[in-house]
Amino acid sequence: MTTRFSHLATLVLAGACGVLLLLLLLFQFGAGRGYRWWAADANDALAPKDQLDRSTFKLPAWSDFADVNLRPLFNEDRKPTPPAPPPPPGGEQKPVPKLNVQLSGVILSPTLHIAMIIENGKTTSSAVREGHSLPGELAAWTVTKVKPRGASFRSTAGEEVELELIAKGSGLKPPPPAAPAAPPVVPQAPPQAEGQPAQNMELQQRIEARRKQLQEQADRAKQQQGEGQQQPPQQPPGQTE
Repeated sequence: MTTRFSHLATLVLAGACGVLLLLLLLFQFGAGRGYRWWAADANDALAPKDQLDRSTFKLPAWSDFADVNLRPLFNEDRKPTPPAPPPPPGGEQKPVPKLNVQLSGVILSPTLHIAMIIENGKTTSSAVREGHSLPGELAAWTVTKVKPRGASFRSTAGEEVELELIAKGSGLKPPPPAAPAAPPVVPQAPPQAEGQPAQNMELQQRIEARRKQLQEQADRAKQQQGEGQQQPPQQPPGQTE
């Protein structure tokens, strides 16, 4: 099957080459030289260039577009777009929400500083680059600094908050600030009555004397036992060897 296909492809390519060679010979001997482009319109060719309208185009008056304004093409109901509501009086701003998030990770590279945050009560995290604002309702907060183990945030009201890195799913909470260490407690010896050191010394001397006496008695017993084993047995009187 492969040999047959190769033979067929060779025949097709050979035929294409033959057709191209035939066209080349026809063009070489003058085939197609009798065709040319149509001549330009006589009026256009004879029109002087100085009679062309070279004035600057000006838009018509705004009143000419009244129908377009009354029925906009890009509105489904073809009614004018209502104006935007005016801002609240006095320029009152919405209160800044509390930064109720946890820091689940950080990405630090020479070109990227990203903080991974999770809102309390949610499971999905959001990646916020350093210098950008948080998504959603926390847009009033901006990531000001990403650190290896934490990140700093600042609100539009000027409030600053620092969060430490918490691993997702660990159940840990940021450690509270360390309390000052209490001074070590030194155990105190119970008060001793007057003359007690002398009694302790006398008791220690008695113990040492008794221990020495027992050691001497043990050495003496060992010595007597050794002498009894070395002395030969005595013969009864009246017997000779």
